[in-house]
Amino acid sequence: MKTVLIAVGSRGDVLPQIHLANHLTRTGNEAVLVTVDDQLPLATEHGLDAISAAPGFSFMGSGTGFDESRRTRFENPLGTLTELRAIMRNLAEPMGNLLDDLVEDGDTVLHGVLGAGAATALGATRPCRIIQVTFAATVPTAFGPSYISAPFPSRQSRVNLHASRMAHRFFMGLGRPPGEVIADNHGQHWTSGDIHHAVMRNPTLVATSPLLAPPAPDWGEFVKVTGAWHPPPSLTTTTQDVPGALQDFLAAGPAPVYIGFGSAVARDPIADLTVFAQSAARAGVRLVMRRSDWSTG
Repeated sequence: MKTVLIAVGSRGDVLPQIHLANHLTRTGNEAVLVTVDDQLPLATEHGLDAISAAPGFSFMGSGTGFDESRRTRFENPLGTLTELRAIMRNLAEPMGNLLDDLVEDGDTVLHGVLGAGAATALGATRPCRIIQVTFAATVPTAFGPSYISAPFPSRQSRVNLHASRMAHRFFMGLGRPPGEVIADNHGQHWTSGDIHHAVMRNPTLVATSPLLAPPAPDWGEFVKVTGAWHPPPSLTTTTQDVPGALQDFLAAGPAPVYIGFGSAVARDPIADLTVFAQSAARAGVRLVMRRSDWSTG
């Protein structure tokens, strides 16, 4: 029996699962990380042999082959989601068929948002264990402090619960196309609602600090906040690809706080950057910020 990690998305979706796969391997367990083409170098950099299920996402940021109207869609959240759904449809057949052949009876399948459809279909077509992992406070709840975008962030509210359930159903549905391929192979059919309900019944790991995602009283025993997943301190790193100006900045003072945006697209980037800069000034720390993987500028 092995653990199959479906690591699809931007760097922030993939890197923590690389760390987990490496940990499983070091402790004598069989782990297979399934990702996309442009994330294979990231796995190799961290000493992991991964499998690519389909072409990657890197062209989303570069706009390669896009006309101007399509490229500008990535400048707003709704446009990004529209393009993401189209890309997942393109990835569906190779990814779905690879996972359908790879996952066997008794395996454990770990998935994030974009792997939810495939994982749900795998769990419905063979006896295997399905575990969701999220790297932010995105598990539905009525408790505002435990949800990343609660309408009422400081208190409990039924509005928070309904809004978080609707968002969860929508985002779980983004990964539906590969799951449809697997389901079709076995004469089944799955909707976005089916995926949402299946994911909510499975164990969930919230891989972030409890300061950012305090456990909600209504999450139940199957949701565990683990803290962030980091590489071991002994992991060898290299600076050969680090720009000289960044190396000089790192050497000129204490270790900075790193902020990465992953696949996030901000409605008001200037306002967000102002908040980060003001927070760093109040905390007396230096910052290194990495723009969104899907940024167009």
